[in-house]
Amino acid sequence: MEEEEEEEGKSSSSSGSDVSDSDDELARQRIPDEDPRWQSLTHDHGVKKIVLHKGWGKPAPDGSDASIRYVGRFQDTQRVFEDNTKQNPPFKFLVGHFRVIRALDIAVQAMQIGEKCILRTSARWAYGEKGEGRKIAPNKDLDYELEVVDWSDWKRVNNRDDVRKRVLNQGEGDMYDVPDASAICDITYTAQVGEDDDAKYAHEVFSCGRHIGFMVDDDPTFPAGLHEAVKSMNKYEIAEFKVMPALGYGEKGAAELGIAGNAILCYRVHMHNYQNLMSRWKMEPEQLFEVGQRFKDKAREYFELGDYNYAFQRYEKALEYFEADEKMDAQEKQEAGKQILLVHNNLAMIHLKRGEYVECVRECNKVLSVHRTNVKAWCRKGQSRMMLSEYKKAHEDLKYALSLDVDNTFIKKMLRQNRKLKQRYVANQKKLYGGMFDRYNQAMKDKKQSTQSQQSQKPTTKLNVRDIDDYDNEDSESQCSIAFSDFNFDDMDDGDAADNDEHDDDDDDGDDGDDGVKESKRQCENSDDEIKDIRPPKVKLEQNKQQTKELQAINEED
Repeated sequence: MEEEEEEEGKSSSSSGSDVSDSDDELARQRIPDEDPRWQSLTHDHGVKKIVLHKGWGKPAPDGSDASIRYVGRFQDTQRVFEDNTKQNPPFKFLVGHFRVIRALDIAVQAMQIGEKCILRTSARWAYGEKGEGRKIAPNKDLDYELEVVDWSDWKRVNNRDDVRKRVLNQGEGDMYDVPDASAICDITYTAQVGEDDDAKYAHEVFSCGRHIGFMVDDDPTFPAGLHEAVKSMNKYEIAEFKVMPALGYGEKGAAELGIAGNAILCYRVHMHNYQNLMSRWKMEPEQLFEVGQRFKDKAREYFELGDYNYAFQRYEKALEYFEADEKMDAQEKQEAGKQILLVHNNLAMIHLKRGEYVECVRECNKVLSVHRTNVKAWCRKGQSRMMLSEYKKAHEDLKYALSLDVDNTFIKKMLRQNRKLKQRYVANQKKLYGGMFDRYNQAMKDKKQSTQSQQSQKPTTKLNVRDIDDYDNEDSESQCSIAFSDFNFDDMDDGDAADNDEHDDDDDDGDDGDDGVKESKRQCENSDDEIKDIRPPKVKLEQNKQQTKELQAINEED
């Protein structure tokens, strides 16, 4: 059993060594530096290679994406410190941009697709004096078994995968001599639709142009990916670009151009020339007028295309250059003022088209504050007020505009339209509010009649205790009518006058009469208390009835 286990261990170790070993015998042993097969890649022989398998095609250019597999060993011990041969997909990096050690960058630019080699590098071209943590000691020479699997010369623009570039003809300048935002470029281009990202050739040309004026980041007729592409080009450069759907026409596509959703766009662009805009405060007046006029002309194109948002932005940009009058003389300021009035008038028109009537009135007021007899400003102001239902003010503005231009048929048409809208508005107001008060009055009358009918149906007894004259009628005597007929109410507040009243009964009645008067006064006082209560409870009504009967009995005795 032990012998079988030893044999299995030997077989497994041998198979593991076969997997880890290279296909070439040269990769398994340390090759001396004097071997004539070494090909030097640097001037100091610090990076050199021995080709194991030849490849095909051209080497990977600077800026391309290269896919490689490698095994890293220490030169002195040939111990493996890194192995990515089993990594899938292979390791990819941007050539010439210091994404790996300098030796690998130099070697890949000297290798073809499918080529395999032994690469030897000194510490200077590897990790140098610092090393790589605990993994690689300082000043360590390294050997690599390196293979270039593939490379793509489509470079990423501004490190973005959505736009890729392939240079066909190098231009003038370096990576900083490129157009910036709002630069005006002269380009020739051809636009095609690609099948997929790996397609070798595009087809279906959907747009092209020769020596067109292209404004970077300001031209909505082109997708955002092309703006990013143009910003990476030098003067006289010719390049191809692939624009992914994220910066192309997206999921919706462009039906007017016959482009389906999620389509990859391919552009071939020739940069003839470009002009970057310097700061306004550095420009001379002639340059300010030239740039401002360019923005104004571009805004006019967008307005005719119906793209009011971009037209508005271009007019605002032109306004910035016309208002920069620090270096202008009196005549130039006068000319700039005329251009500013035209721009404000055009901005008012854009506000009117977009339904922003309050902003349109504000722009017109800016024009009229300088040029009081501007017919267009008065007309657009009247139109905006008409749409705001300010018909009286709109009539005044349009009437004044017509006085400035008597033969203007458009203003006459606006006046007729304003009159019709006002009549329609008045009719709607009458229809809405005309019968409202009549209906309200009729409802109140109906409510009052229903209330009266309900009260007439209820048998109620009305007790009038406030009007003294009502108690003179003997047929309708109330609870205190008899008592009130025997007393002077003016004397009730004075006790002495009440005691010495000349109208008292005869002395024959004696104390009974006096007691009756006192009792009646007491009853009246109680009745005064009861008068305050308009609707007395049932108990108080019974007491009042009993008191009335007693008073009647006293009166009969008298």
